[in-house]
This record gives sequence, structure tokens and C-alpha cells, in this order.
Amino acid sequence: MYLEKMGEASERYKIFIKRLELSDDPAAREYLRATNAQMLEGGFTMQAMFQGLESSLKQYESIVQQEEAILSDPVRHQEFTRALKEQWGQSAMGRIDMSYLARVMDPMVLNRAQKDPDFYKCIREVSENPTPATLQKWIDHPTIGPLVSEMFKAMMSKSMGQQ
Repeated sequence: MYLEKMGEASERYKIFIKRLELSDDPAAREYLRATNAQMLEGGFTMQAMFQGLESSLKQYESIVQQEEAILSDPVRHQEFTRALKEQWGQSAMGRIDMSYLARVMDPMVLNRAQKDPDFYKCIREVSENPTPATLQKWIDHPTIGPLVSEMFKAMMSKSMGQQ
């Protein structure tokens, strides 16, 4: 159900963006210009974002189907779950303790960071190389730094086994 909702939200956002593209409203044009410029700073495009989201959703759907196919076999299901957790733990986002972030981070920290033109550049760098050194590079940034600081704490929390 969650994946269906994500797919629906993605489609609605595509429609929203298309409407902005077709609009003559100067505010709509400025929003698109600013968003595209910010995304390009991080090496993204709107099309690449949508393709990445679609690809991720297909991958997640495949994982769910694989899991559903083996649910009746507890041993295979346990092996599947262990392998999936190991694979996730090695990914960029798997190295960050999301439950820690959800508990301690003020949503406004993320909101302010997302408005910064360097946001996507930071996200790209951190996702490609999620190490303390990469996070340290961004920690003193005036608007992105507080987010990076919380991400660093979440990464350290996970690596130290703290909750």
C-alpha cells in the first residue's frame, strides 16, 4: 500500500510540474527556474529525479514480491531478511540511523536546508560517499550544516550501536 501511495504521489507531482511548465504565471516560471538551477547544482535534473524514483519504486516492489513468495518458509524468510538488512546497511542511507533522525531532528532544519541552492549538491556528495569526512565538509555551512550535523550524529549513533 505504501508503495502504491508513493507511486500516486510521484504521478501527482509530475502533473503539478507539467502544469507549472505550461503556465504563464511568472511565479510558476520562477519556481521552476529556481528548482531546476538548484537541482543542477547537485547534478540532478527533474527527469532524472522522476526516473530515479520510478526505478526505486520498481526495486522496492520486487523486494516485496520476493518476500511474499517465501513468507510460508520461515528459514528462507529469515535468510532473506538478514541478506536484505545487510545490503541496506551497506548502502548510503543504511549507514544513517533514520529512527534517531526522526526522534531528534527539528523538521524546520530540513526545510531550511532544502531551500539552499547547495542542498542537492550536498545530498549528492553525501549519498555517493557517506563518510564522516564528507559530512565534515558541509558541517559549517550556515543552512545545510545543522542538517548535516544531525546526519553525522545519526551515523555515529548507528555505528556505535546507540539508540
